[in-house]
Amino acid sequence: MAEDDGGGDEWSGLEPFFYDEAAARADGERALERQREKERKEAEHQAWREACDAARDKILEYDPKHGCRTYTRLWFCSSILFNLDEESPIGPLCRTVDRGQPPLHRAGDSRLRMSLNVLAVNIVSSDVGYPVLVYGTVIARDDETLVLTGPTRSIEVSDSVFFEVNLKLKEEEDDGDVVVDDREFSKGLIEFRSLSMPRGVEDVVVGSCSTLYSRLSTVELSYAYIGGAVEAAVDVTLRLPAAAGAGRHRRCFHGQITACSSSIPDASIVLYDSSKVNATSNSSAGGAAGDVAVDLARRVMAVRAADELVLTLIAAAGDADCHHCRTNVEFTPRICGSESLEVSICGIKLLIKVSWSAF
Repeated sequence: MAEDDGGGDEWSGLEPFFYDEAAARADGERALERQREKERKEAEHQAWREACDAARDKILEYDPKHGCRTYTRLWFCSSILFNLDEESPIGPLCRTVDRGQPPLHRAGDSRLRMSLNVLAVNIVSSDVGYPVLVYGTVIARDDETLVLTGPTRSIEVSDSVFFEVNLKLKEEEDDGDVVVDDREFSKGLIEFRSLSMPRGVEDVVVGSCSTLYSRLSTVELSYAYIGGAVEAAVDVTLRLPAAAGAGRHRRCFHGQITACSSSIPDASIVLYDSSKVNATSNSSAGGAAGDVAVDLARRVMAVRAADELVLTLIAAAGDADCHHCRTNVEFTPRICGSESLEVSICGIKLLIKVSWSAF
């Protein structure tokens, strides 16, 4: 009788080994799918990087003044997801008709916001001399001073505000005609650093942003930073009597209209200046009598809620832009709603409407 070597119990608990072909095939397919997914993501990432590089190259341009490439547009957000050329769909007066709003508490109302008024864009120096004719854009992402138009709404400040400057030259020929030169005069970014500004609702700072030294010029942007502000939109209408006649020169306003908060009169915004625009463009309403809208270059601004909005009107009695009469009109800020006032100056009647809105 053979002796038991004692090893029989060592394998007694094991299942017999066998190969599951279906399970192995499924594991292989899953591994292959994972590899395909990895390759797909890598390809998407590569395409994304190439698209980002291409978008970056469009806004990273060589500047001869700096001798290197510099950013000319907003650079820290993806230009693939964010269209730099798309205008904001948010217009002015978002809450003008909100009748449910309680009255404005002019000192310390939580609905007031920090805001920024662009006062002027100045050409500090020019490599092509003076006078200089330029055209182009200064986009907010709210020595000759440029005629500014817009913005379409007030600029609310919560962080830095970037201004994209893109100005090109025009040239005046000997016969007086103005032709497009297309040489780049100024191109780049100006940053307003709000983190260095005070945060109280009573604070006001009037100053200039860092100058943009580029291309053929040095450009400076001046501003009024206003704490505790509401938004105001101004509309001006020329009131014509029935006997106004058909003369076109009598259907436009010759003069200037500026606006400011009462506590900062040195921070006025030019809303209209007939010496810098074609004043006859206000004659589009047709007919000998009736109201004619004055085509304001700018109509929207931030106003310090604790102040009064002061509109200064300067008018000429005749057709020439020689100023003879001056008057001030004041409006008290509101959180919503609008108000109108008829003003007579130099025998001219103007209907001024101011609409208010919280941000």
